[in-house]
Amino acid sequence: MQRALYIDAGFSTKEPIEMKWTSLIVALLLLGPATLLAKGKREQPKVSMEQAQKTALEKEPGDIQSKELEREHGKLIYSFDIRTANGIHEVNVDAMSGSVLEDKLETPADEAKEKQQDLKKAKKKPQTPPQ
Repeated sequence: MQRALYIDAGFSTKEPIEMKWTSLIVALLLLGPATLLAKGKREQPKVSMEQAQKTALEKEPGDIQSKELEREHGKLIYSFDIRTANGIHEVNVDAMSGSVLEDKLETPADEAKEKQQDLKKAKKKPQTPPQ
């Protein structure tokens, strides 16, 4: 004879513990994939490209040579190459907060290296928005 242990959880009926564990496991199996899908959604920028561009131009007035939304070091950023009187500045703006993360003067060697990296990325991966 098998005995079942009953728990009174304040409900009008008593269920065996095995039934409660089975219900819990089924619920977790159903909710688990939904949670993973939610985490897999692409992060969307809170700051628009136009707002970020305005911030970058306030930092380094000049002419925008290129602009892109990318993921760098785990952060979603807008990257702007701005031609100024003293050369090309790369200004990175946080796509979530709108703050300037980096402003550096690019040397011709930096520009060539970045162009090579961009070409390698383009060959490896089809053009899709950053995740």
